[in-house]
Amino acid sequence: MKVGEKVSGKTYVGKEWNNNIKVEVKKKKKLWKKYLNNKSTCQYSEYKNQRKVVKDMVKYRTRKKYPNLQQLKDFDDDQEMVIFSAINSPAEENVIPINRSKNFPPLPKGCWFKPCFYQDIEVEIPVELHDITRNLFGFWIYHIVINLLNVCGGIFMLNLMIIALGMLYVFLFTIVSYMCWFRPAYNAFSAKNSSMNLVTFLVVSLLQLLIEVVQTIGPDNFGTVGILTVIDKWEETIPILSMFNMIISFAFGCCVIGNIYFIIQVYLIYRASPTSLNQAQNELKAIFFIHK
Repeated sequence: MKVGEKVSGKTYVGKEWNNNIKVEVKKKKKLWKKYLNNKSTCQYSEYKNQRKVVKDMVKYRTRKKYPNLQQLKDFDDDQEMVIFSAINSPAEENVIPINRSKNFPPLPKGCWFKPCFYQDIEVEIPVELHDITRNLFGFWIYHIVINLLNVCGGIFMLNLMIIALGMLYVFLFTIVSYMCWFRPAYNAFSAKNSSMNLVTFLVVSLLQLLIEVVQTIGPDNFGTVGILTVIDKWEETIPILSMFNMIISFAFGCCVIGNIYFIIQVYLIYRASPTSLNQAQNELKAIFFIHK
């Protein structure tokens, strides 16, 4: 980093949190959670005041540590991954952009396919939303694992329909679920068209909830190891494999419970934020006219 500063003539400022700031950030996070639970005006005011305290503390520490900086640009009180122009090079006051090259999905360097998205929760998501964003990402991975186990269940039952449709679900749902509900939630939490993205997440999650209910039940020719399918094939399958298939059907049921949980959590964030359905419609219209 120091070599880069000498070569480029710029000053790079990284994370400037000391222990006192970390304590205040934790307080801010707790106030945010309290506000989401009660949604009272008083608690929101307390959260805003604490957020301002954190921001002022970080600004003060940063300017004290780097007194030769001319100005502060693109300051983010949660991340502080900001870059300043050095005062000793007034002719080059443009801020150096943070390197946000696409890094997801992580692929080997020699792979023909390249990452499609930039994803970094620590950099793009506010501190108070780190937990729910990580949990959502874990929930997305959980869906992938369950769909893979569903294919295994079809192999154990020697059911070609479940094997074929299960492999299709692994490929299709992995991409669709990431694009249609995780990514909108991620973008909403990082304040990119938050209204439209939150509404998109809620609508798609409700549709996925219906699909997961059907997957848990497991009707014929639907391609999942659901409860009805396991019971119907119980006597034709080795007992230990039948127990394994029943666990898969219960795992689909856990998907239903998890989906309901995240819908409620994101809906509470939607209600607590200044976003609205009208704002989401306006954002959608703006995007439509831009690409028209």
